[in-house]
Amino acid sequence: MKPGLWKYLHERVVVRALGVEYPGIFKGADEDWVFLQTETTWAQIPGLEISSFQPAPPGNKEN
Repeated sequence: MKPGLWKYLHERVVVRALGVEYPGIFKGADEDWVFLQTETTWAQIPGLEISSFQPAPPGNKEN
């Protein structure tokens, strides 16, 4: 995973992968996976499939 992503640790982000958008709180990553805490569960997203990783827009309190 790219080192720059760690600045978003414990922050709200929006990750797009495999045609799906995942809003959640960035909880960490390893060589293969990105981990998000979503509103109702945890998401484990394959790092190679991520097409976009961005901070959540201001005021987005979904999670």
